[in-house]
Amino acid sequence: MTHYDSKCLNTVNEKKLSIIIVSYKVKDHILSCLSSIFENRADWPLEVILVDNNSKDSTVDMIKDNFKNVIIIENDRNLGFAVANNQGLKKATGEYVLFLNPDTKVLPETFDKSIAFLENNPEAGAVGCRILNPDGTLQYSCKSYPSFWNYFCESTFLYKLFPKSRWVGRFYMTNFDYAEIKEVDVVSGAYLLMRSRLLEEIDGWDERFFIYSEETDLCYRIKKSGKKIYFIPQAQIIHWGGKSTSQSPVEMFKQDHKSRYLFMRKHYNMITIFFSECIIFIGVCLRTALWGLLNIFRTLFRKPGAEEARLKSGIFLRLFQWYLKFEFLKNN
Repeated sequence: MTHYDSKCLNTVNEKKLSIIIVSYKVKDHILSCLSSIFENRADWPLEVILVDNNSKDSTVDMIKDNFKNVIIIENDRNLGFAVANNQGLKKATGEYVLFLNPDTKVLPETFDKSIAFLENNPEAGAVGCRILNPDGTLQYSCKSYPSFWNYFCESTFLYKLFPKSRWVGRFYMTNFDYAEIKEVDVVSGAYLLMRSRLLEEIDGWDERFFIYSEETDLCYRIKKSGKKIYFIPQAQIIHWGGKSTSQSPVEMFKQDHKSRYLFMRKHYNMITIFFSECIIFIGVCLRTALWGLLNIFRTLFRKPGAEEARLKSGIFLRLFQWYLKFEFLKNN
């Protein structure tokens, strides 16, 4: 591993770009992520702030040994994504702030092109980039805002059946050409670049979101402030995805659904919330039944995928039970 010393960072008081990374049990990826940052940095000042949510996996020690000038914030418990990002913001001094996932690899010229886009387009409030899987295939990294229709298409599997449909595929933007610059509603929090001044104006991240929907809320508030959000394909990263969340799948599903409800309660009227929650619950019921049947069928007949069916069946059964207890209403 290459050791980066003080020569890697410009030590002037004002940094042009502050990169904030929130880590949680991703030590197998974080060093690669940091290496790609410094290998692809431009000539302008840069600072990297890492907020570790009590990984307990030697992440912090490895970073201290290999990246001397990374600013590290160590939490004694997992405070969630939004809180940790705000902690990083308090330390940031850059004109621009990039929120970057730890299980990513920055590709050449990504910083240059995304910052140049913001500088040349004053109406842009935030920029997201083209995100690739490790095998080079595309990750769908943009979304439309939640709505009853979008949840209906998701819950009834229509978005899977007709992914290229203009109306059905718009929630996850599977109908979108990721080769063109486009104004969008939401870009992935895996790579989200903004002006620090705008972050101050909209009061940063809403800390009620533990994980999931926090970038949807942030992008929604950016739009309400009068700024636009853009996807640009010229900037690219590789994203492994789900390395932290996959460690507790049931809890992460619960957090996802809690965050959906929190977003709707914050921004939508009660009628929209009621019907959206009803269709989301119907989607949970359908998945509980389908994965349960698949689990029985694949297990009895020893079909491939029995282990996946058993896992998904258990997850959705517990999520179904969680809904029956109205636990998604708690702590919101």
